[in-house]
Amino acid sequence: MANIIGTNGNDTLMGSDSADTINGKTGNDLLRSGAGNDTLIGGAGDDTLSASDSSGDKLLNGGDGNDSLSVSNSPPEPEDYFQGQHDKNTLNGGVGDDTLDVSNSPADNLLSEGDGNDSLFASGAFGNNTLNGGNGDDILTDGGGKDIFTGGGGKDKFVYTSFGHLTFDLSMQ
Repeated sequence: MANIIGTNGNDTLMGSDSADTINGKTGNDLLRSGAGNDTLIGGAGDDTLSASDSSGDKLLNGGDGNDSLSVSNSPPEPEDYFQGQHDKNTLNGGVGDDTLDVSNSPADNLLSEGDGNDSLFASGAFGNNTLNGGNGDDILTDGGGKDIFTGGGGKDKFVYTSFGHLTFDLSMQ
C-alpha cells in the first residue's frame, strides 16, 4: 500500500497496482489511480481525478473547486459487461461546479455532490447507481441498473436513457 502526498502546488500523481491513497493537497491537481482499492483526494483547487482500471474499489473525493472525477472502463466488448465484477466506486465532488462520470462502469456506483451546478453521469453503467445532486442546478444521467436519483436544492434535470429500474426523489430539501 502506498501513501502518495502532493504539494500545495499543481501536481500530477499516479497510483500503482496495489492499494493507494493519493492526496493532491491544494492546487490544480491531476490524480490517477492504478489497480487495487484506491482513495484519491483532490483537496482545494480545480482537480482531475480518474480511475481507468476497474479492478478494486475506488473512492474519489474532489474537495473544494471545480473538479472532474471519473471512473471508466474502456468500452469493453459486450460479453465483458457480465463478468460479475462487484467493485464499488464512490465519487464525492464537494463544493464547486463538478463533473462526476462513471460511464461504462459495471460496478455499483455512488456519486454525491455538494453546492454547485454539477453534472453526474452514469450512462452505460450497468451497476445499481445512486446519484445525489446537491444545492445547485444539477444534471443527473442514469445508467442501466436499478438507479436512484436525488436532486437536492436547485433546478435539477434528470436524464433517463435506459430501460432499467429507476427511482426519483423529487422532494424539496
